[in-house]
Amino acid sequence: MGLRRAAFFFFINSIMMAISSFDTFALRVSWGRWAASVGGTTGLLVGYIEARAIQRELEAQRAAIRAEEAENQRQWLDYLNGVLRHEVLNTANVIVGYASLLLEDESLDDATRAQLETIHRQGKDMTKVIRDVQVLLDATSDVAQLDPTNLSEILDAELDQLRDTYESVTVEASIPDDVFVLADELLPRTFSNLLRNAVEHNDADSPEVRLSVERVGDSAVVRVADNGPGIPANQHTTLFERGDNTGAKHGLGLYLVRTLVERYGGSVELAETGPDGSVFTVELPIAESATADGHADDSAK
Repeated sequence: MGLRRAAFFFFINSIMMAISSFDTFALRVSWGRWAASVGGTTGLLVGYIEARAIQRELEAQRAAIRAEEAENQRQWLDYLNGVLRHEVLNTANVIVGYASLLLEDESLDDATRAQLETIHRQGKDMTKVIRDVQVLLDATSDVAQLDPTNLSEILDAELDQLRDTYESVTVEASIPDDVFVLADELLPRTFSNLLRNAVEHNDADSPEVRLSVERVGDSAVVRVADNGPGIPANQHTTLFERGDNTGAKHGLGLYLVRTLVERYGGSVELAETGPDGSVFTVELPIAESATADGHADDSAK
């Protein structure tokens, strides 16, 4: 397009030179050079402007397409979340419930009881996976709205739940009062999964879980330690990954932990592991606490 404009400009000037009264050949040559130069420069400039306009239009079209695809994906995720919650999870709960009732029958023979215990255990495992998937869908389908969240209260509640669920576990905790971090309502799942892993994969005669919280600079560092068998070296690099790790010993839980921690701008790592146990650390940005009227309190920094 720019070349055509340059040629047209040169053509018009050629006509003007032909009908002009200039007598010298040199002057006509100079005019021709000027016309070619100005025409070429003008053509390039106009072409560049038009190319930029076309590029902006294409980028706008691509952005609109991406936005439409993102909205379609969000709608599908919402649909799948609903199916999991109302269909699959309800069915799993029914299976677990009936298995529990049947296990109360003291007249069951050993073979039947063993089969029912397998159904009950697998049903509970399936329920946990479904709930983890629901949390992942919630974490990836929406933009995170992070607010100051009382980490201390969440950890206290999760440890109480752990004691109620696993009565044989010894729990030790060192948690300062009112440590606030930037998070949302999904934060408890981060630590429920870590604590559950610390117990369920612990083959010690007397399982122990130790949890501590420390302020380090602008971060809250949570350490979750156990006295289990440790984690094999061949699992270290994929421990928090999706995919191959899904069917591994630690399942979907640690991938969910990493997803949520990164959602809050933090990090999680396997700090130590060996035959005497493992230590996981979670680092989260410290936030201002929220006062009763909903305003931030700078004193909590």
